[in-house]
Amino acid sequence: YTLQIPVYGHAGDGNLHVVILFDTSDEVSAEAAGRACEEVFQITVDLGGTITGEHGVGATKSKYLSLQQSQAVIRLARQTKKLMDPDGLFNPGKIFT
Repeated sequence: YTLQIPVYGHAGDGNLHVVILFDTSDEVSAEAAGRACEEVFQITVDLGGTITGEHGVGATKSKYLSLQQSQAVIRLARQTKKLMDPDGLFNPGKIFT
């Protein structure tokens, strides 16, 4: 992908953090970063890992959650969020609104 992709993590629990560095003003670089991100997440799931970390699914990872979880599980999470937060006050505008 001709991008710098440093990886760091936690030796104790196996969490790895992949950072894809790219120039947001360069369309070719941004497109390559998107493809690299999807490939990293797909390989992670294929190897039995998870795209979530100690902080859960963030804004970047939300569109890739279906690589790991079925639509039924995602629907259940949305329903649970709605049940626990009917007014949408907790973490508004995020993955489960």
